[in-house]
Amino acid sequence: ALPILTSQIGPSRLACAFNTSSDQQEGYLPGGSMLIATGTQVGRVSSQGSDDWGRYTWMTLEGKRDEGILVISAYRVSQTKGTRSGPTTAYSQQISHMIREGDTTLDPRTRILKDLRQLITAKRSQGYRPILMMDANEDWTKTGSFRSFVEEMGLVDPLYEKFKDDGITATTYARGSRRID
Repeated sequence: ALPILTSQIGPSRLACAFNTSSDQQEGYLPGGSMLIATGTQVGRVSSQGSDDWGRYTWMTLEGKRDEGILVISAYRVSQTKGTRSGPTTAYSQQISHMIREGDTTLDPRTRILKDLRQLITAKRSQGYRPILMMDANEDWTKTGSFRSFVEEMGLVDPLYEKFKDDGITATTYARGSRRID
């Protein structure tokens, strides 16, 4: 697949995350994330990684003045703790990972925020500034765990900062009335 991609868009670096312990090997595979750097940005990629659960992918890019950014693409399941969900859903697969690790909280929505907090904190200590692109399945402008995460990590929403509540960025999905991404 990568040679086809390269012939279509030129030089590129690709990082993908998917559930590495899924029993399914083909067909519908829930969850996952991907990042791609193309063109001149490829030379700036200094490292990349992904989550074995398929929740997020990241790249670090080096700047010209010894500066760097951490770019993260993430997916947070929509189901809340205790939800009954099918065995092939991303939610159920993440619960299985948590059980195997001995994490008895069984709350994938909270766990991804914990793991992203660790990644962002570690990379910040190395001088990287984070850019998080996330299907969070929660409106960060409302009180909740995602808002607490955004505030604790010192993240900002540049679209919200520019447009506030004028309706331009009110929704982030086709049939919705809220911002969840």
